[in-house]
Amino acid sequence: MLIVSASMGAGHDGAAAELARRLAAAGGAAEVVDLLELLPLGLGGGCAAGTAG
Repeated sequence: MLIVSASMGAGHDGAAAELARRLAAAGGAAEVVDLLELLPLGLGGGCAAGTAG
């Protein structure tokens, strides 16, 4: 299973990790990818930084 998340905070990362953990516990396989890492020119880091605080 492919789990697409965005590093916009601990809630997104935690939910994605928990889904992957549950799938693994049930005998499945999962890969978590960060959508923001796919944005060009480092825009993903700027988006994540813009939501902090």
